[in-house]
Amino acid sequence: NYTWSKSIDNVIDFASFQNWFRPSMLNLFRAPSVFDIPHTLVANAVYTTPFKAGTGNVFHSILADISVAPILAWEAGLPFSVRMPSLANGLALDGNYAVPFSSGRDNNRGPAYSTTDLTLKKAFFISRDHGVHLDLSATGSNIFNRVNFIRVSDQFDINGIPTITGGSCPQQVCAGTITAAGGQTINLFSGPFNNLHGVKPTSPSQITQPLFFSAAADPRQIQFGLKLVF
Repeated sequence: NYTWSKSIDNVIDFASFQNWFRPSMLNLFRAPSVFDIPHTLVANAVYTTPFKAGTGNVFHSILADISVAPILAWEAGLPFSVRMPSLANGLALDGNYAVPFSSGRDNNRGPAYSTTDLTLKKAFFISRDHGVHLDLSATGSNIFNRVNFIRVSDQFDINGIPTITGGSCPQQVCAGTITAAGGQTINLFSGPFNNLHGVKPTSPSQITQPLFFSAAADPRQIQFGLKLVF
């Protein structure tokens, strides 16, 4: 199953910190939704072994009534914005984060997500004629234990950036340029604010620094079950 989609909005009603910082510039707020996932691919299968129990062949009896069911999923990453500590704007949202003045929102995209789940099941029939059997199963999610990063640190601190006073400050000095993860250079006054990408951290101290991945999905998990079917 493949889904190609696009979600665009100019209002968010489920997260107050995402409210637009400049109500007079709503044109910059119209952008991909924070939950926009343009590509999703899911593939699944169920395979049951063809061997039959009760034929006198021990090998066939062991391999009979076994089902293997993999699920493979891949989807594009979620969008994210460049955010800065908010300046007072006369609203009740002053404690939230604001985007740089010339930047829109959700103009970058986080890492893709990919995982493989697998279920193995063996049926032990008590009465095959009546369909009564015990199912012994093992189900694993993210069985290859892939690290799926799900968030990019998008907060850019402006501490230490020179401010322009009286128009006499040279542009090169007051540009407010910072170097983020992976050597990506960003001018918080002029950008670029598009096509930025996350970088895998190498130490815990980096996860709060701009453009480092800051969160990951669950690692491999396995559960076992025993079910009576009648």
